[in-house]
Amino acid sequence: MNKYFVVTSQRVAGHLMGQGFVIKGMGRNRKFPERNVFFFNNTERLQRAITEFNESRAEI
Repeated sequence: MNKYFVVTSQRVAGHLMGQGFVIKGMGRNRKFPERNVFFFNNTERLQRAITEFNESRAEI
């Protein structure tokens, strides 16, 4: 498992921060330089939170 998980969505990053996750870094998106990417510690808890977020978005 990689040490960091890269999030390209500001919405997802905001949701994760609201859940108590701390951004470990931020940088430019290589594909879309006008956008940012956000780095979080890659943990099982983070993976579950992202899965739950994606599942809740699919229900809408």
